[in-house]
Amino acid sequence: MDRLSDKAREGKDPALLFLLYSIIFVKNRDTVRLVLFAVVDIVLGLFLIPVDVFLDGLVHNQVYSLAIGFSLVAAFIGLIAYEVIASYFNLSKTKMSIYQQLNSMHGILSVKVVKVFLGNDRFKRIVNWYVTRVQGDLSVIGGYDNAVFRVMDYAARGIDYIPISITLIALLFGITNYLLPRFNLNFFPQPIFIILYVVIILIPIILFFYPMIEIKSKVASSKGVIEYELPFFASLVSIASSSGLPINYIFQKVNKSDLFSALRMESRAFLRDFYTFGRSMADSIRDRARAKISEKYSDFLFGYLAVFSGGGDLEKYLNDKAAEFSTWLSLKWKLYAERIGSIGESVVILFLVVPTLFIVFVALADPQSVPILLVMPFLSAIVMHVVIRGGRPKSPDKIEYDIFLPSVAGFAVALITYLLFPYYPYISIYAGSMVLLLALYWQIRGQIRDINGVERSLPMFIREVTEFRRIGYDLRRAIISKGNSESYEPEFRVVIKSAAEQLKRGVPMSKLEINTKSWLGKFVFFMLKLLYESGNVSPTLLEELHSFTEEYTESKREAVLRLRVYNFLGILTPVMLTFSSLLTVQVLSSFGSNQLQSSLLPTGSILPFTFQSLTPMEYQIVYVFIEISALLLGILLARAITGTAADSRLAMESLTAATISITAFIILRPELVHFFSLPSQLTLLIPH
Repeated sequence: MDRLSDKAREGKDPALLFLLYSIIFVKNRDTVRLVLFAVVDIVLGLFLIPVDVFLDGLVHNQVYSLAIGFSLVAAFIGLIAYEVIASYFNLSKTKMSIYQQLNSMHGILSVKVVKVFLGNDRFKRIVNWYVTRVQGDLSVIGGYDNAVFRVMDYAARGIDYIPISITLIALLFGITNYLLPRFNLNFFPQPIFIILYVVIILIPIILFFYPMIEIKSKVASSKGVIEYELPFFASLVSIASSSGLPINYIFQKVNKSDLFSALRMESRAFLRDFYTFGRSMADSIRDRARAKISEKYSDFLFGYLAVFSGGGDLEKYLNDKAAEFSTWLSLKWKLYAERIGSIGESVVILFLVVPTLFIVFVALADPQSVPILLVMPFLSAIVMHVVIRGGRPKSPDKIEYDIFLPSVAGFAVALITYLLFPYYPYISIYAGSMVLLLALYWQIRGQIRDINGVERSLPMFIREVTEFRRIGYDLRRAIISKGNSESYEPEFRVVIKSAAEQLKRGVPMSKLEINTKSWLGKFVFFMLKLLYESGNVSPTLLEELHSFTEEYTESKREAVLRLRVYNFLGILTPVMLTFSSLLTVQVLSSFGSNQLQSSLLPTGSILPFTFQSLTPMEYQIVYVFIEISALLLGILLARAITGTAADSRLAMESLTAATISITAFIILRPELVHFFSLPSQLTLLIPH
C-alpha cells in the first residue's frame, strides 16, 4: 500500500496517468467529436448494405442510393480527418491548461487529479464524511494530522482507480465473451473470470477504505496489548513520579522510545491533547480515561486524576497500583501454567482420538473419504491456536526472522525429494519441512538464548547497582565497574560490557544504546536512564525496580519450566497417532476378505462384514496426514511454551518421531499382516 502511495506522489501511478489523460481527452471537444465521427463511420461501414436498401426505398434507384451511402461514408472520413488535424493542434493546449490547473493546487498528485475530476467541493465533502467516521478511533490512537493526510491520499486514489477498473472489466468481458469464443479458445473455466471481475471491482473499494481498516485494526490490537504493557507502565510511572518526574514528561519519553507499542500510541494522543490542543494535564488525563481503551487503564488514569486533583498521596497510590498490576501479571503466568493441562488434553483429543475415530468410520463406510484426513490437522491447528493465543500472556520480545527464503528452499528440496521418491510423498514432506525448520531455528536460536540470558541476569545486576548506590557510587560509575563482571550470564556480559565501554567514551547516559533482543533488558535500562535524568537515583527506587523485575522473571521462569514438561507430547503424540491410526487400518483391513458365522442361527448363516482394505495410494494419504499433524503439533506446542512458532526445535523432533514411526510401520507391515490375519471363516460361539 505504501509503495503504491509513493508511486502516486511521484506521478508514476498508472491509474493516475490514465485518469489524467482521460480528463484531458474529455476536456478537448475535438477529440470527443473525433471519436463520435469514427463510431458513426464504423457503423455506416458495417451496415452499408442495410443503409443502401433504406436509401433505395427513398430514391427508387439502386445506383443513386449506393452513391449516397458511399458519399456519407466518405463525408465522415473527411470529418474524421478534419477532427484529427484540429485535435492535434488543440490537444496540446488542453493538456497545458489541465497541467496549469494541477500546478496551481496544493497536495499530492492523486488529490489534485481527483479534484479536477470531481471538483474541490465534492472531494472535500467525501473527506469530511470519511474523517467523521474514524474520528472516534483517531482519538484513541492519536496522530490526527497524519491520519487525515492518509485518508485524503487513499480516498483520492480509490476514486482514481474506478475508471481503470471499469476499463479492465470491459476488456476482460470482451475477451471472454467475444474474442476467445471466436477462436474456440477456453483456457480457464468461467468461475475464474468471475473471481477476476470481483477482484478488479474490489481494488478501488479496498484502496478507498484502507485507512479506515488500518485505524480500526490499530485500535483493536491496542486494546489487547495495552493490558499486558500496563504493569510495566505503572511501574515506570510509579518509580519516575517518586523521583519527581511529572506524567506528561513520562509520556514524552514513552513516545520517543520504541519500547511500548499500544502505550506509545496512547502517549501520542495525550501529547496531542496537552501540547497541540492546549488542554490542561487534568483534562488530558480525563479524556484518555474516558476513551475506554482498557478498563484497567481507564481505572488507573481515573485513580491518578482523583488523587492528583484531591491532593492525596500520589506516590503511595502509584506504588499500590504497580504492585497490583505486577501481581496480576504474575498470576496470569501461573494460571497459564496450570491451564496447560487442558491444552494437553485438547492436543490428545484433536490430534489423536478424533483422527483415529475418523479412520474407523472411513474403514466401515467409504475409503474414498480418506483424503478428508488431510484437512483435519489444519482445522485442529486453528482451534489450538485460538486456545493458546487467548490463554498465554503476550510477550513483548520481538524475535526477527525471514521465512521467505527458507520456504523457497524447503519447497525446492521437497520437490527434488518427490522426484527421487515419487511413491513416498511423506519423505518429501519431511525433507522440505526439515529444511524450513532448520533455517528458522538457525535464525532465532541466538535471539532466544540472548533473551533468556539477559532476563536471568537482570535481578542480580539491579541488586548490585543498588548496593553501589548505597556506598555512594553514581549510576554511571556503577555500570562501568560491572562492565567486566563474570558473575552474569554470557549474553548479559556482552550487553553490560558494551554499555560500560560507551560510558567510558563519554557517551551521555540518555544516549546509551542497549543491543539486546530482551524487551525486559531494554525496559530496565530505559528506567535507569530516566532515573539518571531526574537526578534522583536513590537505592529505594532501585529496590522497587529490582522487586518488580525479580517477580516478573521468577513467575515467567516457573511457568516456562512447568510448560516444558509437556515437551513429551510433541514426540509421544505423533508416535501414538502413527501406530493407533495405522494399526487400526491394518486390523480393520484384515476383516476385508473374511466372514463371520453365527452359531445362533440354525442354518449357520454367514454374517458378512463390509470392512474395505485401503489402497497403496490411500495409505500414502494417511502417511502424509501423520506428517502434517506432527509438523503443526510441534509448531503449536512451541508457540505455547516459548511464545513463538519460529522456535522449531520441537517441531523437528515431532516430525522426526513421526517419520521414524511411519518407516517402522512400513518395515513391520508384513509381520503385522500375518499377525492380524484371520481364517477365511469364523464362527461366533455365543452360549445359549
